[in-house]
Amino acid sequence: MSVSSQAKTNKRKLWLLLAVFALPIILSIVFYQFAELRPSGIVSHGQLIRPAQPLNWVPMQDIKQKKHDEKLINEYWTLLTITSSQCDQVCQNNLYVMRQVHLAQGDQLHRARRLWLVTDSLNPKKLPAEITEDLGLVVIPNLPQSILQQFALPADKKVVENRMYLIDPNGNLMMYYEADAQPSGIMKDLRKLLKVSQIG
Repeated sequence: MSVSSQAKTNKRKLWLLLAVFALPIILSIVFYQFAELRPSGIVSHGQLIRPAQPLNWVPMQDIKQKKHDEKLINEYWTLLTITSSQCDQVCQNNLYVMRQVHLAQGDQLHRARRLWLVTDSLNPKKLPAEITEDLGLVVIPNLPQSILQQFALPADKKVVENRMYLIDPNGNLMMYYEADAQPSGIMKDLRKLLKVSQIG
């Protein structure tokens, strides 16, 4: 090997060595400067709400005439959806998905609950049997505007119907899923939260 070839080989080795040592430092700087690029220990399938929004609840009555205060969203991980009383196919699918996600939690089932918040009046007699006979679903009609507006996220500036929202046991709105979200992803998210959380 000529002196020139040897010099080129040595230069390549030197640059490779420098790259190996420099790369972790460069990545550390990038992740420090751009927090959203940092790898997360828990990958969520929904949209995280940052910071989580504390909800100010008021006493309300469900379709079975039972009264609920702020305890309705405290002490449990709560999945909920908001629609009008004209529950279309998307709404019905969301209610079904929420039920399946809830049931999939197995022995942790008691730590979660489901709500359907209805923006107008509702005649329980006109609801399908799968809703009225679902003992794990709390249905609240005539949702007050003061509650509804708390679900109008800054990015949307209005309440988006047929989303599924997740509230933590401290009453904070922390995540949402669009209507086309994969049920398996929602199941995994809730399962992880129940596993790592000491609350609820």
